[in-house]
Amino acid sequence: MALALVFICGLSLLALQTRKNGFDNDQHGFLSGHGMALAVSILSHETPVTVPFMEKYADSDGKVRYLPYTRFPFFSFWFISKAIESTSSTVMADQIFVGRQVMNVFYLLAMLTAFTALTRLMSDPFASAMATILAFSSYPLLYYSDMIFNDTPSLFGMMFAVLLFAFYRRDHTLGWGKACLAIIPISMGWQPFAVFGVWIVVDSLFWARSLGWRELASRRIVSLLKRPPVRFAIVGIVWGVFILGTQLAMESHVQGVAFMGADSFKSMMVRLGMANRDEMYQSFGEGFLNTWPFAKGQGIRLANVLLPFGATLPRIQPGPRAVLYVCILIASLALVWFIAAKRQKDWHAAGLVLFLSGFMWAIPMKFFVAFHEFQAIYYIGASLAFYAMASSLVDQRWRQSIAVVVCGLFIVSVWRMNRLKTDLRAYGEGITSQFQDIRKELPPGAKLWVNIDNYNHQIPAYAVSYFLMGSYMVDKQERADYVVTAYSDFKTGTPLTHNKHVNIFQMTPIGPNSAATPTKQTEL
Repeated sequence: MALALVFICGLSLLALQTRKNGFDNDQHGFLSGHGMALAVSILSHETPVTVPFMEKYADSDGKVRYLPYTRFPFFSFWFISKAIESTSSTVMADQIFVGRQVMNVFYLLAMLTAFTALTRLMSDPFASAMATILAFSSYPLLYYSDMIFNDTPSLFGMMFAVLLFAFYRRDHTLGWGKACLAIIPISMGWQPFAVFGVWIVVDSLFWARSLGWRELASRRIVSLLKRPPVRFAIVGIVWGVFILGTQLAMESHVQGVAFMGADSFKSMMVRLGMANRDEMYQSFGEGFLNTWPFAKGQGIRLANVLLPFGATLPRIQPGPRAVLYVCILIASLALVWFIAAKRQKDWHAAGLVLFLSGFMWAIPMKFFVAFHEFQAIYYIGASLAFYAMASSLVDQRWRQSIAVVVCGLFIVSVWRMNRLKTDLRAYGEGITSQFQDIRKELPPGAKLWVNIDNYNHQIPAYAVSYFLMGSYMVDKQERADYVVTAYSDFKTGTPLTHNKHVNIFQMTPIGPNSAATPTKQTEL
C-alpha cells in the first residue's frame, strides 16, 4: 500500500496537468521553449541526433549555420522528440502538452526511485512513503516538475544514484558489470555525479575510521578502487566523457570549428568558472557570486525545498527576514537529525550522502547554479534526509494513517499548483495559438527576420525558436522573405495574419525560388 500511495501521488501530476499550453515568462518558460526547440530539431534530421540545435541561420553567402546545444546528454531531448513523433500532431499546443507529460513521467519515476531507496535504507515502507511524498511536494519541485528540459530527467538520475547507494553501499565484491548501472543516471544529466562524489568522501571517511589510520596506510590504492562508490564513479566518468566528447566533437564538425571552439565548450568553461571568471565577478558578484550573496541565495532555495506542500503553504522570499527563516529551518533539521541519529546508528552515512549531494553540485557549479532558480530541485537529498529522519520518529501505529493524509495533501498541492500554472500560462497560450497561425503561412525553408523584444513582449526567446523551427533566420530585414514581429506599428510588407500580439509580413513575392533552401555548410 505504501508504494501505491507514492504511485498515486505521481499519477496526480499526469492527471491534473494543466491544458494551458503556453510558455511562462520566466525561467520555466525560457527553458521549456529551449527544450522544445531542441527536441523538435532532432525530428528534422538535419544534424546528428547527438547534436540538437536551437536555431539555424542563412548567412549572406548562402550557407547554413546552426546553433547547437550539446553541453548535457542528448537522451532527455531524444525522449521528448520520440513522444512528440508518436502523436503525429503538428499542433504546437499538443506538442507542448506531450513534452510536459514526458517530464511528469520522469517526476513519477524519480518519486518511485526515491521511495525504493529509502525503503531499502529505513526498512519501513510507510515511513519511506511519508518522507518521499513530503520531499517531492515542495514549491520548487512541483513548479518545475513539468519544465521541458533535462532537469526533471536529471532529478530521476540523481535518485537512481541514491538507489545505487542504498543497494550497493556494503557490496564490497561489486563487479564491473553491476557498476555499469551508473550509465543510467549519467545518461540523464551530470547532477548524479554529486551523489557519487559525496558517497566516495563519506565512504572513505567511515572506512578509514573502521580500519584505523595505521591499517589504512598499509592498504594499497587498489583497495580503494574496489570500493562501490569509486567503481560507480569510474564507470560514470568514462561514460560521461564518452557522451560529452562525442557530442562536442559532432558539434564542432557541424559548426566547422576546432573542438575547443564549439559554442557549448566555451559555455561550459564559463559555467565551470574556468573562463571569463573576473568579468563574471565584476558583473554579477554583488548580486549572485560573492560568498554571502551566493550562500544566502542557496540558503533560501534550500529552505523552500524543505517546506512541504508547495502552492498551499507560503514560500520564503528574499528579504530582511529570509535569513532568520532559513536559520530556523536549518536548526529544525539539525534537531531532528540529532534525535533520529541516536535511534538509528546506521543512518549517519546515508543521511550525510543525501544531505550533502545538493551542495556537491551547487558549489563546484556556482557559475551555473547561481543564475538558475530551478537548480534548487537538486537539494532534494537534504529534504529526503530531513523527512526520513522525522518519519522515523513517528510511532509505527500512526505511520500508515499519516502517509494517507500526506498523500491527500500532496494531491491538493498539485491541484493548486496547476491552477497557478493555468493562470500564468493564459497569455502564453494565446501566443502559442498566434504562432500556429504564423506557421500556416510559412513555406518550407522560409528565410525570416524576427523583430520581437522578448522581455517587453513577454515571449521567451527560445519559445520563438521552437515556434519557428524549420525556417532560416537572417540578420537583416532586407534579406528576409518574411518578417515576424510583435510591434503593432510595423507596416512594411504584406500582413498575412491579423493576430493581436504577433504577426507575419511577406517581404518578397512568392515565387518558385523565394524560399529556396540555402546550401548546407557541412555535409553530415
